[in-house]
Amino acid sequence: MADPTPPPRIPENLLIPVKLDAFIFNAEICNGKEKQAKIAPITQPNYTFLRLDASMAQSDIIDHTDIHNATPPTRNSRLYNIGSRKIRENRLGVYLHWMLPRPYRSSTTATDSRPVGEQAHAAWEKGLKAAPQQQTVPIFPTVPTRWLIIRKLDPRAETTVPNNTAIEPVKAWVVESDRMQHIDDIPLEVDLQVDVSPFITSVLRKPDTDPDGRLDATNMSIDEQAEVFIGYRTDAAAWTEAEVADKPRVDLTVTSSSNQLLADFQYHNCNVFSMLDTLEYDHVDPEAGQTSKRRLEAANVCYYVVGWHGDPGKDILAMAPGEAGEKRRDERIQGLNMGLRPGSLSDENIARWMGSTGGARVLCHGAMYDVEWDNRAGARPKTIPADAFCARMNSDTDPPIAVGSTPMDALLAYAGASHGGAAGGVEGDLWRLQTLLRAQDGGVAAQWAAADEVHSGGFARFDGGARYFFPDSAAAEHANAVRPPTARQAARMRSLNAAQRLLDGIARREKQMRWELFACWWKFIADPDSAGQASRREAYEKEAEKLTTALNVLQLHTAQLARDIAELRDPALSGFGAAPQEGVLPDFAQQRDPTLLIAGVAAGWPRDFQDRLLVRLDSQTCAALGGGEAVDASFGTGCLPPALQRSAALLVAEFLALLPGSPWAEPPAGTFHPLYHDGEKGGGAVPGKDTGWRDRWGSAQPWFPLFVEWEAQYIHIPYEKWALAERDAWRPPPAKTCAFGLDADITTGFAGDVRHISGRNLILPQPKHALTAHIDRLFGTVPASVLKGLVSDTQRQGLHDTLGSLAFLSCPLDGLTQHLTTQYIGTHVKPLVRVPGLGPAVLEEALAAGRKIKLDRARMALIDQESDPTPYGPLPTLAGTAISGFKPVTHGQMRFTKINVIDKFGQVIYAVKPDVREGTPPVFPCAAERHAPQRLPGAGNRPNVADHGRSKDGGRCEFIQLPPSINQPARLNASFVVRADTAAGAEARWLPVTEWQNPIWGWVVANYADRAIQVFLPDGTFYREARITAGARRAAPWLPFPAPRDIEGAGTAQLDRLVQRLAADDQEYLIAFMAMVDAALQEVAPAPAAYAQFASALVGRPLALVNMGWSLELSTRPKTNQSSLASQRQAKSPLGLLEGFGDGVYEFPVRLGDRSRLTDGLVGYFGAASKEDRLADPANELDLSTLYTHFAPAAGPTGPNDPVTAIGTEKHPYPKLRAFWLDPTAERYSSLKEPAFENYVADHNAELKVFGALVDPFLPVTAHTGILPVRTLALPPWTWESALRTMTAFFHVGPIIVTQELPEFNKDFQLKPQYGELSGPFPAAKVGIAGAGKAGGEWIWLQPYGKPNDIPPKEPSKDPIVEDRFMPLEISNAHDRPWLERGPYVAVEGYLQMKKKHTKEDDHKPESAPLAPSSLPHGYSTNV
Repeated sequence: MADPTPPPRIPENLLIPVKLDAFIFNAEICNGKEKQAKIAPITQPNYTFLRLDASMAQSDIIDHTDIHNATPPTRNSRLYNIGSRKIRENRLGVYLHWMLPRPYRSSTTATDSRPVGEQAHAAWEKGLKAAPQQQTVPIFPTVPTRWLIIRKLDPRAETTVPNNTAIEPVKAWVVESDRMQHIDDIPLEVDLQVDVSPFITSVLRKPDTDPDGRLDATNMSIDEQAEVFIGYRTDAAAWTEAEVADKPRVDLTVTSSSNQLLADFQYHNCNVFSMLDTLEYDHVDPEAGQTSKRRLEAANVCYYVVGWHGDPGKDILAMAPGEAGEKRRDERIQGLNMGLRPGSLSDENIARWMGSTGGARVLCHGAMYDVEWDNRAGARPKTIPADAFCARMNSDTDPPIAVGSTPMDALLAYAGASHGGAAGGVEGDLWRLQTLLRAQDGGVAAQWAAADEVHSGGFARFDGGARYFFPDSAAAEHANAVRPPTARQAARMRSLNAAQRLLDGIARREKQMRWELFACWWKFIADPDSAGQASRREAYEKEAEKLTTALNVLQLHTAQLARDIAELRDPALSGFGAAPQEGVLPDFAQQRDPTLLIAGVAAGWPRDFQDRLLVRLDSQTCAALGGGEAVDASFGTGCLPPALQRSAALLVAEFLALLPGSPWAEPPAGTFHPLYHDGEKGGGAVPGKDTGWRDRWGSAQPWFPLFVEWEAQYIHIPYEKWALAERDAWRPPPAKTCAFGLDADITTGFAGDVRHISGRNLILPQPKHALTAHIDRLFGTVPASVLKGLVSDTQRQGLHDTLGSLAFLSCPLDGLTQHLTTQYIGTHVKPLVRVPGLGPAVLEEALAAGRKIKLDRARMALIDQESDPTPYGPLPTLAGTAISGFKPVTHGQMRFTKINVIDKFGQVIYAVKPDVREGTPPVFPCAAERHAPQRLPGAGNRPNVADHGRSKDGGRCEFIQLPPSINQPARLNASFVVRADTAAGAEARWLPVTEWQNPIWGWVVANYADRAIQVFLPDGTFYREARITAGARRAAPWLPFPAPRDIEGAGTAQLDRLVQRLAADDQEYLIAFMAMVDAALQEVAPAPAAYAQFASALVGRPLALVNMGWSLELSTRPKTNQSSLASQRQAKSPLGLLEGFGDGVYEFPVRLGDRSRLTDGLVGYFGAASKEDRLADPANELDLSTLYTHFAPAAGPTGPNDPVTAIGTEKHPYPKLRAFWLDPTAERYSSLKEPAFENYVADHNAELKVFGALVDPFLPVTAHTGILPVRTLALPPWTWESALRTMTAFFHVGPIIVTQELPEFNKDFQLKPQYGELSGPFPAAKVGIAGAGKAGGEWIWLQPYGKPNDIPPKEPSKDPIVEDRFMPLEISNAHDRPWLERGPYVAVEGYLQMKKKHTKEDDHKPESAPLAPSSLPHGYSTNV
């Protein structure tokens, strides 16, 4: 045989690998037995539902796959003509499908951070052509539209039956993927389900009459689309590009069809990305001299596919002639997530090619060797993975179905249920590693953070809006104190943020109203009553008028607000000195639909699909290996453009050189095998020499699960049955979790409403890729000593080796929430089409329908891209029920009645047998913690489910639980607040603090040495002390320090009220307060290392007094029932999210603080004062009579004045929040003047529910709602650093005995208000304290001296009021043992204060010892 053409020394074209699969379809394949896979009848889009007249529009034109008639084969319409009951011979054969590589599946999009111009540039970098006026539409590259398919077989081989026929050893075809045909132009012999593909386009096409080829916004007809097909195949020998150049085409990308299954579902892409080879040949009857068509009964066949772009200008690396770019080829290839094999650039020619900035051509290529076709009676492939996976799905001993919030959550639920106590298996290893899979740090705090992250992962995030900061404060908000702005700057910043918040609210409402306009239009065209009943048409017309008017007004408001914001941001006008920095507000969030996981069923995506795609240049092919035959004209390479023919010939030569049976050889230096000719290990194979190749058929049918179709029964359980409570965690740490559950028995006496819902969800490769990456990162970062405690080295290596082949499928159950909100996800007609470079274009038929309710072109254009999902409209799902099908909040249970997995060739595996005629067999999913029903107390292991007929004893349960979750984005607002200046007689208003405001209104320190509570002002100045004593003692302000001179207006009214209660004569409040603080500080994370430098650390941990506000905000107006059925129009939900949206209003509990979480800083909180009290005295902010805490004593209150009340009890259940939403279209906010957005923010702040709180300043306050992610609220460090610098360590001591007289009071040495640094001078006399030792030099004695006050007593019988003055005295060391000295002895009582603050420099000096216990009275401790 002739040697193949040697590879060129200089590369010319880029080669992209394609995964090619081959599926054998014969009569026996359709004869699936029990627990074997079924072959689905061909299901294609129903064109009838594309029509906009006669109320024919449907929400999904693609029906669910029906396998009830899949067996026996005679009932399967894919195999048999049901009318004639004859086999469709033209459908038997080998089905080939080639998978589009990732570069053709990714896009570039213009965003706020990437404007339109940059988007076009980014598109160019990826080889995507973007019009100069490109809108914010994702741009996908055009896919290769020409495919050369080559078949290679040996007519004389023993495996070929019949042998030695006239079938060609080499046969080649050309597939034109983008060739469009009208149904009238398609010959009758063409099978519309096998030979062409329906095409539901959303891209305008060029009219033949336009010489400029410009797109025409009116050149699209829905009626025409119902009769359009694409895909064409012909023999390569009779095909040239020139002869088909005038054929109509479509611009083909992965998204240019409205059918999301087009690229991968073989039923929908015949002769586009797939082809049927019937192995037909011409048979000449020697006797009759006639030629007839016959087909091989069996053969061993090899296939090869080569793809290229029919239009060179749309090649992924193409550039216009003479055009030079800024990016080199290697940068552009890298931008497409592709790369050459390592070491390739060592070749100078390759390096030069990659460094060029010119354009290039691309060839896609893929092979499949040794496909075993056999159509003889009873013949089936030796291995059919789908059959094994179907049996796995129907396992009675190890149910493979799991449900969780995320793929990882569901996988761990399955591992726990099936392998929680097992010693082996990949799932068992994952279960043992579950704590590290959440957090690689095994510490409790890290596990808490990981648990929060896992919980938050179950939520979808939505833009929360923007906010602005002063230029120097954005980074300083959590670090150093922010320089306070001037009054003018602060006012303008408030106005700027107010305007931005209103603008964000308008944007969200505008987006919602655009969809509501689409919903109005859709319900009108789908409503059968709209044509015959004038009242129905008038209702739609009125709604459309209302929405379009409001949208036009909102656009005016948006423009005005944009101008206001630009002016407020202008440094020259604002006085900011520099433009404000833009930040973001917290996101809105919505609970995602649960994730379905099917264990033990392999995914079809290549294991490296998510990795960088390894490509080659044509000079790197293995054509030089030899051993193959010459590449002649029969291989069809002459069909390619001249610039690609040499590269194609090299690829075909490589294909022949690598045929099975050819001598094995390593590729020559500088060349590489194709990506999928990789010798992947399988069944003990030796890489490169044995079975296991990804480009060899291996006597096995392919298995590529593409999507899941499911049906379920949903039971809505009344909201009052649910309770938010602390529950034992399944997988500690943490030991406790706060979640909704059903604690009351609902198995009897329950009459809830029941819904039947369904969905179709794609199976994507990301979950498995994410798990693999997570495990690899875990093994690379966690110490081996930690890992060995969970899995052995052997198990670790085994997990690493087998993870890539771990079999599981997962997909979100998208559509569940849409059904409950009466919306539908599916493939449907959209009234507008968004075309890159042109913006939205209104379909003519859609416009004609819209005009019937006075929606002209301009009004229809307002819908923009908000046309998905569809409203229920007249869908009969809710027919005959008076119960509202709309659920603003999900709270119920669900059981599956169908789970079908459909692969790309139509193989179906199922969890519920399709031939069951009565009832629905149970499916027992492994439910993760959030979705597992509670067990009935005292009923063994019986699940607490609503359908008591299905509530049985035992560990298995059909139902999964769907705890309460709001069915639209919402946000838990949290901020520290301060009281705004309020006029007399008006109720106090609260304002969230800005980055320059300190929210702390006082400090509390537990002084254990004195058994006292010390109270400090916000700046750290000592204020008052209340001590637990044997008798009543009135706490004097400030002592032992003089009152500060600037105390007037310090705002201590609320602090005074608290101290008044702490200093009450009965001491109940103080004792309970002290006990609560003590209990809280025993269960808290260590303070940060920086705290050790402050003197106050020697006395007790400081706690901050703050006011905090919480509110529950909806991102948009509450959703409403979208069913147009008469019974549903009258139905009303029992509860709504706002007043007027239901018979009642939802109230959602929120748990503030978390005792089981060491990282939570809430000690306790006060409720707000009553409205009457606040009106009487605006400074009376809080109700201090009751202190709610998680640290209440188990014994209960000690007396009537004990303020401590446990949180989450009957006496004090969790506080509840009602959701709110501010309508930006309200007149109060639509004056187009500055007060409008000030009003908006004022009303927003008025929704805050305010609590006074005692918090650890170093730790955040944690809030759990069960309906939203965990929310935390933390003080910036600068708010406490300055106060702690001011605080000093001091405590009361005495009476103690000293052996010398005290000096007389000297006013020159009187203690001053600025007491922080006691550096002297001091009187010469000192106080001798036993045991002071060297430590005495670090402390100072504060001695009181009484002085009668000028204020006479209120009652003559009382003693005169004595005012204490203090003088600091240094301490000298006295004997610490009895010593007979001359008297007189003096009993003194005073305070010890640290003489010098502790600094970082002191960390390097020997520690000072505390004063000896013998020097202090019995019962007092110095362990401070």
